Amino acid sequence: MFSRIKTFLFVVMVFFYASPSLMAQSSDPLSERLRSGQSFARLLALQEVGQFALAEQVHYLPLLVEALKDKDADVQLNAAALLASLGNETESAVPVMIAYLREPDSERRDVVMTLLSNLRRTAIPALIDALRDEDPNIRLGACRALGKMGKGAEEAIPSLIDLLDEVSQDVPDCASVALGKIGKVDDLIEIIQSGSDRQRELISKNAFYHLPEEIDPTEALIELVKNEESRPKARLSAVNALGSRGSKSKNAVSPLVAAMADQEIGFAAARALGKIGLSALSNTIEALGSTDFIVRSWASYAIKSMEQPAVEAVPSLIKLLDDQELIVSLDAKSALERIGTSKALEAVKRSSISLR
Repeated sequence: MFSRIKTFLFVVMVFFYASPSLMAQSSDPLSERLRSGQSFARLLALQEVGQFALAEQVHYLPLLVEALKDKDADVQLNAAALLASLGNETESAVPVMIAYLREPDSERRDVVMTLLSNLRRTAIPALIDALRDEDPNIRLGACRALGKMGKGAEEAIPSLIDLLDEVSQDVPDCASVALGKIGKVDDLIEIIQSGSDRQRELISKNAFYHLPEEIDPTEALIELVKNEESRPKARLSAVNALGSRGSKSKNAVSPLVAAMADQEIGFAAARALGKIGLSALSNTIEALGSTDFIVRSWASYAIKSMEQPAVEAVPSLIKLLDDQELIVSLDAKSALERIGTSKALEAVKRSSISLR
């Protein structure tokens, strides 16, 4: 309640004291057109403000902020573009913009969130405060704005981590995505090494998937997978993170194949290989010939899980239909059915009696 009162008082102060000539705006023809009942007139007025020098644009800052909640989307967007072009001059408007993240209209919230992300350094302190707001819409909007800023929002990392254990699902999901977009891999690795179960799950599922293209965490994750002194849950999270990146983790295929022999992370490794897809097929086919029946079983599962049919694996899978371990035969059968070629289905049909 106190924060809302402060926001209200701030809006009043901005409107009446931000500029020495603000009180005269009521008789300013351009200000009147910005308040016009016709959206076309408001839009033309905004475009006219855009032609002014910076000092003159700042004079209209309160009205530009007010236009963010205009019922006309074009007016909103033009006001947002103008405010973004003002850069640091809009610092005084940031709390008002953050308050608009409470709006029930999702499109309007998105406009304001994008604007806040464009302001970058100017908005970060206020956005960090907004991560602790009682309204989940405010917290979500702040997370998204910080995520859009990318690595420029590193100082928000501790506050975003605090949100990962929140009871609701939307805010923690959004916070983990933002952490990924900020892209500080060392911090993400630290979370999956020592964070809570919930934190590790969110980071491995979301953050590593949303890393910037230029950042490759594969080697760091592989080292964690190989380190048998690390906690099993941490290694499991590292495997899941590699899987979440799909084909981007193709350099991790060999370590993941080896990890299928590990009792604690074998299934997760097979699942990750399946998500990596055909880039992992050659190594996974080799694993079908392992002397360890668990590895043969997981390899069959990995091939079955690949999004594109792994046709090249059909001959090796057919051989496993007669495996001495029933679980391997059943997994091979399931993989062949998933691949679905005539050769694969015919082999399954011929072997069906022996599998009963």
